[in-house]
Amino acid sequence: MVFAEQTVLLRDGSDLTLRSAVPEDACSLLACLQDTTAETPYLLREPGEGSFTPEQERQFLQGMADSPRELMLLGFCDGELAGSCSLSTVGPYRRVAHRCEVAIALYRKFCGRGMGTAMMTALLDQAKAAGYEQAELTVVADNRPAMALYERLGFVRCGTLPHNMKYADDRYADAYWMQKSL
Repeated sequence: MVFAEQTVLLRDGSDLTLRSAVPEDACSLLACLQDTTAETPYLLREPGEGSFTPEQERQFLQGMADSPRELMLLGFCDGELAGSCSLSTVGPYRRVAHRCEVAIALYRKFCGRGMGTAMMTALLDQAKAAGYEQAELTVVADNRPAMALYERLGFVRCGTLPHNMKYADDRYADAYWMQKSL
């Protein structure tokens, strides 16, 4: 899915430019994902874990752009990549075609300025326009800022996933499964 570029004025007066990721963003997006995983324990990967080569990431981003119902959205603050959010189908089957999964990752220095709200709002609008009826996500149970964002956007907690993640130091983290009707 291709998102028409737009600029949003944030509460601190800075501009946030939103646009679809393109294959040429592969290296900067991979770097962003590596950096954000090192900044927070709340993302799926451990620091240093990478799943895609730059070429694989280019192919993945092209596939997202070509898909009518999936989107990788990038946010730029004053020209600098602030983070990404994604919209993905739950599965290829008719019985789950009404559901999508959403996710977001921001550099820590950009958190608390309204970027997450702006990016997720744009993403959810695209999900609804693509025909999804329900958006879903998981969030680490002690990630209070993210929980507050999702609740402000209308997500409700539907269940707990015990020991959803196991960290390198053998600690576990529970997660909440949340959903929002679109």
